[in-house]
Amino acid sequence: MSVTDKETLGQEFRRIRKFLGMTQDEAAEYCEVSKVTISHWENGHRQFNSREQSALIRQALNRLKRKQKWRDRKL
Repeated sequence: MSVTDKETLGQEFRRIRKFLGMTQDEAAEYCEVSKVTISHWENGHRQFNSREQSALIRQALNRLKRKQKWRDRKL
């Protein structure tokens, strides 16, 4: 995975989180990771050296996207 891919995932995560009106603390709790991890994802500081780590951020993005879809239906 290239640096651009990592930054793109982090930027997408931040965009969705902000759209949902969630703080980093709330997103961390929802995704079952630490606030520091969320910050590292969003700022591109986290090094993704394995498929498992990459899968974790994708899973977190999918969880936020599902929450976004649920919220859109509710409005």
